[in-house]
Amino acid sequence: VVNVLRRLLIDVLALLGVGCIVGLLYLQYGDLNRHRSCIESQLSQGLGRDVRIAGELEIKLFPAAYIRVEQASIANAPWGSQPLMARIGLLSARVRFLSLLAGPLGIEEIIARDVDLLLETDEQGNSNWDFNGGDDRIAGKTSAGKGEWRGLTIEHADVSRVTLIQRQPKSPERVLKLDTASVDTDADGLMAVLVEGHALGLPVHLTGHHHPRGHEEKSPP
Repeated sequence: VVNVLRRLLIDVLALLGVGCIVGLLYLQYGDLNRHRSCIESQLSQGLGRDVRIAGELEIKLFPAAYIRVEQASIANAPWGSQPLMARIGLLSARVRFLSLLAGPLGIEEIIARDVDLLLETDEQGNSNWDFNGGDDRIAGKTSAGKGEWRGLTIEHADVSRVTLIQRQPKSPERVLKLDTASVDTDADGLMAVLVEGHALGLPVHLTGHHHPRGHEEKSPP
C-alpha cells in the first residue's frame, strides 16, 4: 500500500502537468476522480497488471498522507486460474507524511473491507503476487523498497470481511475467512491483536499482545 501510495502521488502530479505547489494543493482539495483512467493506467503500468477503480478515489497529503480507494480490482497473472487476483471493496491508509518520504514508516491507520484475495503458484513455481512485469518503483525491488519495512509501526488496523484463497499445484485449496481483525498499538509500543474468522472450515478466535524487539514484557493489569 505504501509503495503504491508513494508512486501514485508522484504519478498524479506528473499527470496533472502542473507545478509542485499547485499540484500539492490539487491533491489536497481537487477531485481526482476526473483523472481516474490516467491513474488506472499508471498503476497498471507500474504493477504489470490491469488495475481498475470503479468507486471513489481520494488522496490527501496533510496533516498525514491519506489514500482511500473503493471498488478496486487487480488482475491475476496471465497463467492464473481466474481473471482477478484481488477485489477490494474499501481500502484506506493514513501514513505520517515525513515517514513516507524518509522512514521508518509510521502507519496511523489502515482499514480494509470486503476483500477477496487469491494467492496461487503454478507448476513452475511462479507466484501470482510476484509483480515482475511491472515498474520496480512500485513492485518494491529496489534496495530501498526491500528495507523500507524495517521499523514499521501500525497504530491502528481494522479489517473485516476478507476472504483469502490459496491454490498450489497438487494440493487442496485452502480458504481463510476473516470476519474481523484489528491491531491497536499503545504509547509504549504494545500491540493488541484480535482475529476472528474461519480457516479450513474451522472457527478461529485469536487474541494476543506483541512487544517490539527491545521492549520488556509487561504483565497485563
